[in-house]
Amino acid sequence: ELKHSCNQVFILVFVLFLVSFCQSRMLNKLLKFFIKQKQNQTDLDRAKSLIDAVDRGGIPLNAARVNAIGRSLGLDVAVSAPMPETIERIRAALERAKS
Repeated sequence: ELKHSCNQVFILVFVLFLVSFCQSRMLNKLLKFFIKQKQNQTDLDRAKSLIDAVDRGGIPLNAARVNAIGRSLGLDVAVSAPMPETIERIRAALERAKS
């Protein structure tokens, strides 16, 4: 009878573990959903963030990301384009978008 009792306790603990694991996965999925919603910025917002960071003295480390921001604004950006040139073109595109 003790053996059956131990098995039942083990099963109960295992079920509780599975339930808590599933709940934490669901919670993580919900958190990721809301965080992604917040992170979805418009192309202009991403460009403004980039220019603001550069103006504060930051140096972008990922040229592909800078190029992607430029392309999203409609700029024709070559893969081999120098990053400072692309940043200035993005800055000019933002100025045109303001007016």
